Amino acid sequence: MARFRGTAIVGLSLAATLWTSPASAWLSASRTWIGFPDTKVGDSWTDYVHIRNSGADAAEGLAVTDDCFMDFSLVHNCFFNLPAGQSCSIAIRYQPTRAGAHVCSIAVSSSNKGAVSISVGGRSR
Repeated sequence: MARFRGTAIVGLSLAATLWTSPASAWLSASRTWIGFPDTKVGDSWTDYVHIRNSGADAAEGLAVTDDCFMDFSLVHNCFFNLPAGQSCSIAIRYQPTRAGAHVCSIAVSSSNKGAVSISVGGRSR
């Protein structure tokens, strides 16, 4: 006759803590730093950053601002409203007009979802 030796679980109690994001969850960037490779004056490079609305409702009053002059230019499709779960893109073109180090900052803000910042840099010869 086989005998059983062990522990029997008579009752089981589980507790869990769930972290949820509020409906006003935040904007996020695919990255917060873009570094362009050494670039000859007159040549150019383009790179991209994606902005995502991870919330359950639209990001309203979306605005893209920057302090990028002469050596950087932006093209984006991040307009006034960004629907929940959707992304928009910013293309950053680096075309240095003079030798040296170049930096700029890009901010994407929303009236109800906060803001994200992206730093951009490049060096030319």
